Amino acid sequence: MIKALLLLLGVVTAMFVTAYQTCGDIDFRMITGLATFWIGGPLLLISTLVGLYRTKQHGWDAWHPAGWILIVVVVSFATQELSRRVLYWEEERAQAYPDLVENELEAFRQSKGRYPNTLEELAPKTPPPRLVRYGVYDGEYAFGMEARGLVWGTWHHDRKTKKWTYND
Repeated sequence: MIKALLLLLGVVTAMFVTAYQTCGDIDFRMITGLATFWIGGPLLLISTLVGLYRTKQHGWDAWHPAGWILIVVVVSFATQELSRRVLYWEEERAQAYPDLVENELEAFRQSKGRYPNTLEELAPKTPPPRLVRYGVYDGEYAFGMEARGLVWGTWHHDRKTKKWTYND
């Protein structure tokens, strides 16, 4: 029983770590989805048919391969969903970030006469979310955000309207 709980804890931990590290990356989600459908689906079907055939001779032990394959398929889909949710969480944090550091950027400009070239130079109280991109162009700062859940494009923050727009 302890062994099964440790295995379950390890699987759940791996799911969360993978979801956090991939952060909704479209490449990860597509590859995982395709592998699950094209490999996991047929394997599950074959192992189920073999389990049905071998049940009379081997009892419930004939279903072990189908059970393991089903667990892998469920974990794969759950990890994809967690990865998507982490992406939404990171996007919400990234969209709120320019408003959090706006006063710090203005204070830096007042003291140095320019905006910082990097966020590390600013050393904000709140560290930037990993999707946020910052740059200084023609003496003005700009925020952008990776579009991790999409195939291409980026998000840009308009300082005047305080809205994010998608550019593909």
